[in-house]
Amino acid sequence: SDTLVFDSKGGSHFIGSSGTPVLFSVLCDLLLKRSYRTNLSFDYELKLFQNRVDNHSKVAISELILKEPNFPMIKFISKEESDYYINFFFKFFHPFYFIFDEQIFRLKYERFWKVLENNSNEDENKEPLSNSYIGCIYLVWLIASKNSDYKTTLDYGKILEVLQIILSDVALASTINSIQFLYLFARYLHSNKNRDSAWNLIGLAIRQAISLGIHKKIMSKKTEHFNLTSQVLWSLYKIELTLCSTFGRPSNINEDEIDIDYPNLDQFPYLDPQFKTYYMTEVKLSRFLNKILKERKSSNGQQPISLINIERTLLMKNQLITISKELQMTPMDQIKTIYDYKLNLVFNYYMVTLTLPFMVYIATTNYKVRTDETLLNIMKTGINASMKCSKLLRLAVDMKFNYGALATDCIYGYSATLVLALFFIYLSNSSNDMLELDIDEHMVDKKVLMECITNVTFFMNSSRLDLTTTRILEVLEGIKN
Repeated sequence: SDTLVFDSKGGSHFIGSSGTPVLFSVLCDLLLKRSYRTNLSFDYELKLFQNRVDNHSKVAISELILKEPNFPMIKFISKEESDYYINFFFKFFHPFYFIFDEQIFRLKYERFWKVLENNSNEDENKEPLSNSYIGCIYLVWLIASKNSDYKTTLDYGKILEVLQIILSDVALASTINSIQFLYLFARYLHSNKNRDSAWNLIGLAIRQAISLGIHKKIMSKKTEHFNLTSQVLWSLYKIELTLCSTFGRPSNINEDEIDIDYPNLDQFPYLDPQFKTYYMTEVKLSRFLNKILKERKSSNGQQPISLINIERTLLMKNQLITISKELQMTPMDQIKTIYDYKLNLVFNYYMVTLTLPFMVYIATTNYKVRTDETLLNIMKTGINASMKCSKLLRLAVDMKFNYGALATDCIYGYSATLVLALFFIYLSNSSNDMLELDIDEHMVDKKVLMECITNVTFFMNSSRLDLTTTRILEVLEGIKN
């Protein structure tokens, strides 16, 4: 059922019945009630949210406002350090945060530093940099510095206070720059355990995009920067649906109203051809997640294993497989680039998401799946996809992909671990007649499941973790133990 999760401050957060925190709570119940160990030690009061409202002294920020003639344009760091972060961001992060035209960004970035180094106002003939764009530059610094080895001199506290002041302007005016700011700020807050704040900011960004009409074809005909508005819209689309999936909440996006074309990446000659293929494939694939969320909504109130739910799920499974074939995705055993890896991981995550509610039902009721071939099909699909997610995460470590590009992959590993752990518990129950399951001519037992869960935790232990992913690792280690 739907539930409320309370954070360390006592604040409440609604989580839908298919949200991963709810499914995690179900898993905790199963572990505590069915474990043969009498001394089971598990942090049942895990705080999955930490929405901090920092009440720092405003003296320092007031002094900045008074002494900086171009506030919020402030020289927090040297040009050398700043250049390093900008280059790092566009090399490792921007392919997966695709919301800027890099050439336009760098031109505005150079204007930013020209004003700072001359300590004077901008050329009156040029439109001044907006506060939201200045905020984007600061957020690029924060995101890159958290994931690079550069010995930073950033004062995170002061920058965050400036960002909060910028946010008050951004919330009242809808522009492409304000949407870019909200997107980056949401991604940053998500990495700092402020996941609910990230949800709120992405929701605001979606509403601003709709208010500007960038989701409509008619808008694309009236703007010279169609590619930019299109890529911003589809990047928002992907992150919003992923958050909806993990929270079990309804989406702000009405798919039926979106008719804008995909961006024409051929107009960006500096983009890697492999990235262009990846981006278009992932955007088209992500639209299937919207179908999954709609299916959840339409199945509310029905018995989880009702015939209509099972039939719809099997139909969607086949549709997802068909889409992957049409998009000509690289098979797992032929992966050579991070883009091939990402597409395979997202595809299998969608399979996990599609089947996870059935796995919860099977594990909690100890349903005899061997007597139900259709349900057994769904069960195998979820376990197989979860095992592939595990193998892919291990592959990411072996191929030494840069962690900056892998931040969200911990969420995918978390969902896969839930499926693997639920099936592990099912196999541990002596009242059923199943000790293993044949999946693609490979027998899966508890040993295999533990190896897959270990792959996920190995991936995370081998990565540069932020506050959110550190917490997820703690949860997964608890499940593993």
